[in-house]
Amino acid sequence: MMIFSSCSWFESDYSKVMDPIINMKQAEKAAGKANPVYNGFAEPDFPDLKENNKTIDGIDSNKDGVRDDVEIWINRIADDDYVRIELKHLYKTSMSVHKSVWEDEPIEIQSEKSFQYTSNLICLGMVLRPFRKKYLSQGIERDRFLNQQISAITFNTYQRQQLVAKINSFQGKESEYRVGDFSGCDKNIKREYFEQLRKTFSRD
Repeated sequence: MMIFSSCSWFESDYSKVMDPIINMKQAEKAAGKANPVYNGFAEPDFPDLKENNKTIDGIDSNKDGVRDDVEIWINRIADDDYVRIELKHLYKTSMSVHKSVWEDEPIEIQSEKSFQYTSNLICLGMVLRPFRKKYLSQGIERDRFLNQQISAITFNTYQRQQLVAKINSFQGKESEYRVGDFSGCDKNIKREYFEQLRKTFSRD
């Protein structure tokens, strides 16, 4: 029998990533500051963690498709609006494929949602290209780092970790990614922007 402590490793990882953001939000609230607006959505208050962790989807008070705590983290760490948009899209596509495998949807649907997720990882890497040299000089692969952190805060409970365990059995086959195909990126970013980035940073 496997025994889980009251503070599991995934809860500890969540705290490491989120505690600075929680402290920042609390300080702003104490100072009487209004919640900022990002990409047309007013940032929500930080949710009660007990309520937020009762279900897989958690609390999404402004109905933008991103769990409130994850949304706040993305808002505060994103390098610019494009990175912010793609990180939120990454969260949505990640949850979509994990839930698809969990619910045993037809393998064709699982495969398509998996392709959407991996395509979005490429989109995230693309919008991060203007910042690549800055972070590499610090020894940081920014896209890999952000993906690890968003995974740590997304799958932060035992119930959510079961989605990760189940997806390891995924047997679908993704479509082959075509270079320059940005159809899987967030629709709020013009395709021309991705093409501009691809040409500008093609030698990096």
